[in-house]
Amino acid sequence: MLHYALIIITLFTSSNLIADERWYKTGGEGWYFYNWDAPVEKADEEESEEKPPVSASSSPSLSEVKPLSVEWIKQALPILRNRAIDNPTNENLMAYSYANRVMIDKATIFSQKLHQANMTNPWLREEMRYSTHPFVQKVTDSIAKTNRQSTLRKIAEKSGLLFFYSSTCQFCERQAQALKIIEERYNFTTIAISIDGYALPGTHYQNNYVVDNGHAERFEIQTVPALVIMNQETAQHAFVSVGVTLAKEIEDRIIMNSRFRGWITEEEYQDTLKTRNTLIDPRFLDMADVSLDDPDTLITVLNKAVREAAKKSMR
Repeated sequence: MLHYALIIITLFTSSNLIADERWYKTGGEGWYFYNWDAPVEKADEEESEEKPPVSASSSPSLSEVKPLSVEWIKQALPILRNRAIDNPTNENLMAYSYANRVMIDKATIFSQKLHQANMTNPWLREEMRYSTHPFVQKVTDSIAKTNRQSTLRKIAEKSGLLFFYSSTCQFCERQAQALKIIEERYNFTTIAISIDGYALPGTHYQNNYVVDNGHAERFEIQTVPALVIMNQETAQHAFVSVGVTLAKEIEDRIIMNSRFRGWITEEEYQDTLKTRNTLIDPRFLDMADVSLDDPDTLITVLNKAVREAAKKSMR
């Protein structure tokens, strides 16, 4: 049985806004009044200085790029479109439509080629994160479920739940049913705390509860049912839920809070997921030395980064 001595714990600036006197002196002129005859205050010298001109865009002009290239169409399309809108002759309309068609076809070809390239490179396929094959999904889900259960049991060994309720709260009775499932599955110890001093009828807490003695104030409980998890080793606590919450969602929140506070490792958390985090580590990218002028090195470096990330999917 866990001991929760921590739950028996003993239990303010304001700023004023000063209204501008000018608004009061104007009487009935109202908030939207503007005195056109009033002298204009001089701006500070720093503010009155002319701002430096905005630098011109570094993009090449239309005459400097290859005709019908992506950059050319990017600049030409708005011109062709506006010309067709102002003067919708057949020539202007067709010029815009054909240019637009070229861009659409370029994008379609790019999409098709990119898909083909990714399909031939296993490190870039999304199946590395989560397979679409029914058999693989079934196995992956089963492994994640097993890891999830063992992780929750591990958390229960060093943590307990505080269940705040009121004897007249029907929602609290429903929440008690969900908590019973979690207690039986993972061996969580739960302390039911009555904020009105009475038992919760029709539940397994009917003869097993403590009367609120400053606990609700200590944890800033404003409404019930409310659930708090406490870790005996670190003396930390976290809110799990307020209001009726399903058992599955309570489990999710217990795991997330435990991960956030370091009660379980990142690896233990990832093992509970059906889809593992296979994102490229930003620290690797910070150290990467690549150049657009050297595509071979770029591919080599990023391929290594993707491979390292993919290792996370290996269970």
